[in-house]
Amino acid sequence: MNKFTFAFIIFETIFHAQIILPVSYPVEPTVPVVKQPENESTTSKEVIKNASENLKMAITAYLGSGNQINGIISLPTEIYFTHNKNGITYKKKISPVDIAEITILEYGVKNSDEQGEFHFYEFEPSFFEVKMKNGLKFYPDQFFSFLKTFEIETVDGTTTLFTFFGDNFNKKTGWESKPGTVFSYHKKSGHINSVFKILFQAPSKQGGF
Repeated sequence: MNKFTFAFIIFETIFHAQIILPVSYPVEPTVPVVKQPENESTTSKEVIKNASENLKMAITAYLGSGNQINGIISLPTEIYFTHNKNGITYKKKISPVDIAEITILEYGVKNSDEQGEFHFYEFEPSFFEVKMKNGLKFYPDQFFSFLKTFEIETVDGTTTLFTFFGDNFNKKTGWESKPGTVFSYHKKSGHINSVFKILFQAPSKQGGF
């Protein structure tokens, strides 16, 4: 048997072996079924809702006119602010539940506009005191934005109260809301219809009237 014949026999053997051997194809992978968390959308909504929930507090609002309004307002569950004591700046977190009262002590001019004989001025709280139920007092650097204007629920219905205000000044007659007063009057006294003090009573269990 020459070399050519021997090589031909080996080739034939391998060729037929490949034909006879069964061809096994890989099994197609099955797509895994991932179990989705139950009520996923509901849970997400609840988290967002809880994050935005406010605390209902019963308060008494004191107006410059001498009137007092009792009702319920919504406040954040935690209040953050900075304040300065003895030349040192502190960061503080408090709960409305622990506040006894907030009193505006001074106002600053925010905007002004001359209108004929009158000069219109817009005022906002510039210095105020936060008195806690344990007797501590704080003087935050900036007035709380959620108290610049707020809605209050009373037995008579719902109304909106303000701690900032505007008033017209005339050099001859004084302030329009308080005739006869000098220009510096509004530095420490608000408008007759603005809130200058809020007395905190207790969290509201019923959430409204």
